[in-house]
Amino acid sequence: MTPSPVATILQKIEIDFTEFVHPGPVHSIEQAAEERDQSLDQIIRSILFRLSENKYAMVLIAGPSQVNWKTLRNHFNQSRLSMAKPEEVLDITGCEIGAVSPFRIPQDIPFSWMIPSRNNPSFRLAQGEGERRSFSKQKN
Repeated sequence: MTPSPVATILQKIEIDFTEFVHPGPVHSIEQAAEERDQSLDQIIRSILFRLSENKYAMVLIAGPSQVNWKTLRNHFNQSRLSMAKPEEVLDITGCEIGAVSPFRIPQDIPFSWMIPSRNNPSFRLAQGEGERRSFSKQKN
């Protein structure tokens, strides 16, 4: 079996991981966490924001946390921004919403982490692999 593009990157940077495929459609972050045997804050959501015409940024958010819009606007020095539309996400990342991987964004798109630091050795992150239902997560 050919490894996914994300698996190839993780192997190259020597991150120990396992690929996981959900048994069916995933309808919520809670369902995803339960099926992966993870806590909500171990799931990374990759969200594409539109800063201006043809200018985007990716933000990585842990679990169900909400974006602080004021902080985000200040961080990117923008008076206005919005979440990218589904067709923009697909065009820019090659992934559908719900399957976007931080490893699949073009190099010219800035990204920021909004993930709390973890000192817990059992903390393992999971992110999309670019195809719905497929994810990789760090091994224990």
